[in-house]
Amino acid sequence: MNQHAASFPFWSLTTHTFTTMKHSSSLAALVAAAPFLAAAQQEVGAYGQCGGGSYSGPTACVSGYHCQSHNDYYSQCVPGGPETTSTVDPVTKVASSTANTVSTSATSALSTASTTETGSPAGTSPASYPTTSGTSFVIDGEAGYFAGTNSYWIGFLTNNDDVDLVMQHLKESGLKILRVWGFNDVTSTPSDGTVYFQSFAGGEPTINTGTNGLQRLDYVVKSAEAHGIKLIINFVNNWTDYGGMAAYFDYAGISDNTEWYNNTKAQTQYKKYIKAVVSRYPSSPAIFAWELANEPRCTGCDLSILKTWIADTAKYIKSLDANRM
Repeated sequence: MNQHAASFPFWSLTTHTFTTMKHSSSLAALVAAAPFLAAAQQEVGAYGQCGGGSYSGPTACVSGYHCQSHNDYYSQCVPGGPETTSTVDPVTKVASSTANTVSTSATSALSTASTTETGSPAGTSPASYPTTSGTSFVIDGEAGYFAGTNSYWIGFLTNNDDVDLVMQHLKESGLKILRVWGFNDVTSTPSDGTVYFQSFAGGEPTINTGTNGLQRLDYVVKSAEAHGIKLIINFVNNWTDYGGMAAYFDYAGISDNTEWYNNTKAQTQYKKYIKAVVSRYPSSPAIFAWELANEPRCTGCDLSILKTWIADTAKYIKSLDANRM
């Protein structure tokens, strides 16, 4: 599965075994059918594909959406007009990356939510954490199985209203869980305001906590809190999209993913990044689970290498946050 998949990958790893799906076949169909069908002839519906690679279908989005290119192979209809977010780059742009404040729309309904305007993390109030009961999950006192979907790109949006719109659509659709990418690694630091979370430029890793960095993830958490959505946040990609394990290679002196899992330098920095993210949301009710990586695999490795990495990383995350899965 890649980042464009519409339902949860069953072997992506959280600190607790995770399965999904709940309620009626209509909700299951809603998740399985994403991106949604076009609302009108020659118009692509919300979150549908509108370009990229060998795509030959319609390129115009329904009203309220615009076609945003995520990479050379995939463009998608996302909320908002083209004037609010980039339509050509894999990640969106911001006007400035120097201020250390969360950019909040004056009309946002979330002005009273938990993230402060000084860049402090979301979720600092007491929370009722999602948990398990037997073979069921428990969210806000309700036990069962809960439908959800992926939005790997939502943390890269720079317009808060667009983030809110996505969350509102999820809420109205009856979806409870959203899986997002909590990583965005680069090997050369962008100078134009492009969103990134961690840079390996110059031989030393730097975690970006600015307005074009983890503060964008802060707003995703903040909006999720306000809309009653629970998040699965992961920390690194097996693939090279938005950096992935490959972003660590030069820094750690390794050449492939199979070395990444037991390389001390790579794992030390990986854990530093995990701590930087987890510590931002110590009591947010929006966090459903932490995910170790997107589709981790160790081709040709002895199985013990992957099992040891999973156990060690899960234990480390639990030492930082004993309440979440």
